[in-house]
Amino acid sequence: MDVVMVASEVAPYLRRSPAALPIGELAKALRQLGHDVNLVVPRHPAFESAGLLLARRITPLPVAGGGEAMPYDAQLASGVVLTLLGGGLLDDRERADRPEDEAERAVCFGRAVAALVRERASSGRDPGVVHAHGWQGARALLALSEVGDRSPRVLSLHDDRLGADAAGREAVVRGSARADVVTFASAGLERSLAGAGADTPLAAALAEAEVPSCVVPEGLDFSLYNPATDPGLVARFDAEDAAGKGRGKAALLRELGLELELDRPLCVAVLEGGASDGAALVLEAAERLLRHDLTLVVCSAGELPASDAFAKAQSRHAHELARVARASDEQLRRAMAAADFALLSPLAAPAARPLLVAQRYGAVPIVHGVGALAEGVVDCDVALETGTGFVFEAPTAQALLGAVARARAACATPAWGRLRRRVMRQDCSWDRPARRMLQLYQSAAGDAA
Repeated sequence: MDVVMVASEVAPYLRRSPAALPIGELAKALRQLGHDVNLVVPRHPAFESAGLLLARRITPLPVAGGGEAMPYDAQLASGVVLTLLGGGLLDDRERADRPEDEAERAVCFGRAVAALVRERASSGRDPGVVHAHGWQGARALLALSEVGDRSPRVLSLHDDRLGADAAGREAVVRGSARADVVTFASAGLERSLAGAGADTPLAAALAEAEVPSCVVPEGLDFSLYNPATDPGLVARFDAEDAAGKGRGKAALLRELGLELELDRPLCVAVLEGGASDGAALVLEAAERLLRHDLTLVVCSAGELPASDAFAKAQSRHAHELARVARASDEQLRRAMAAADFALLSPLAAPAARPLLVAQRYGAVPIVHGVGALAEGVVDCDVALETGTGFVFEAPTAQALLGAVARARAACATPAWGRLRRRVMRQDCSWDRPARRMLQLYQSAAGDAA
C-alpha cells in the first residue's frame, strides 16, 4: 500500500511533543512490512541543521487559494521517503518556532499537503491512504476536503493536547469528521475524548459524522530500544542475563554524584514537565520516598515545577536524590537500564512511551492506574507469581508511597529476578500496532471505494 503520512514533527530531526517518536517509528515499521511510505512534514531549519540531504524539486506546487508550495525530498535510512513542504510562511525561519504563528503555519501546511496529494494523483500516484497525525494533520484533512480530494483518510491522536489554542481544537473537531477512522493511543484517551459518555466537541463530531474510532497503542523500535545492543549503555544485557544492569547502575550513580550503594534499589521517576499534578505529587513526596531505603533519580523532558519540599529533600539527601531536567531520549534509556524500578505517575497518562522504555530496559514499573499505564501494567500478587508491576489507584501521596513500599519489599526477594524477566519479555514492538494500522488503512480504502 502507498501511505502518505502527514505530521508536524518527526524524531530525531524535529521533536516538539511526545508524538514525534511514534510517528517516525510507525513509518519505519510500515516500510519494513513492505509498504511505500511518504512522510510529509513542514520545512523547518532543524532538518537541514541535522545534516539531512534534501533535493529541492524544480517545479513548485500551485496551492488552492493562491501561492505555491515547494517540496524538498530525502530518503531516510529506513527507506521512508521524507518530503518537507516549504513556501510562504513555511520558509520563514524567523517565525518557524513562534507559537503565535502556529495556527497560520498549520493552515499553510494543510494547503501544501493538499497540493502535494493532487500532484501525485495527476501523475497516477494516488495514495492508498492519507494518515494524518495531531491537530496539524487534521488541518490537512480539511484542506484535502476543500479541494475535493477523496483519498482514504485516517487521523491519529496521540495525547489530549488537541492544539495550542481554540483554532487547533476546532481543526481536530472538523478534521475528524472528514476522516474514515480516528485512532487513539490508549483506551483511556479514546474514552475521555470520544467515548459514549464523553461530553466533548470531538465526540459529538464523530457521532454526527458516523466516523468510527479505535485504539492503536504505540510500540518501540527494537533496533533502537534494545539493551542487548544499545551503544549508549555502559554494559549491555537482556532478559535472560541482566548482570549488565549493575554496571549501568554504578555508572549512573557516579555520574550524578550519588552514593555508590549498589545493593540499595534505584528508583527512576519519569515525570512530565510544567505544572503537572503528577509531577507535583512525586516532588512533594520525595523525602518520604527516601525513607524506604532507596536512591531516587527524577527525570523530566522539560522543566519541573518549583517545589520547596523537593528542594529541602535534595539539600538533606544530596547523595540519595538527584534530578535530571530536560532529559534526552538517550539519557532516559540509560536511566532505565540502571533502574531497579521506574515510578511513572502522571495523573493522566494518554500514551505509554516511558512505560514501554522501562519494560524494555528491565525497570519494573510503579504506576498510577490511569490511561495507558493502567492498560500496560498488571498489578503483582504478593508472591510475584503474576503481574508486571505495581499499581496504585488513588491519586494521593499515601497511595503512591504504598506502591513504592510494595516494590521495595519485593526487590529483596528471590522472585524479583523472575518478575524482571517477565517484564522484559513483553512484546512492546511496533509489529502488532503497525499490522493493526494496515487493517484500518485497508478498511478505509474499502469504504472510500
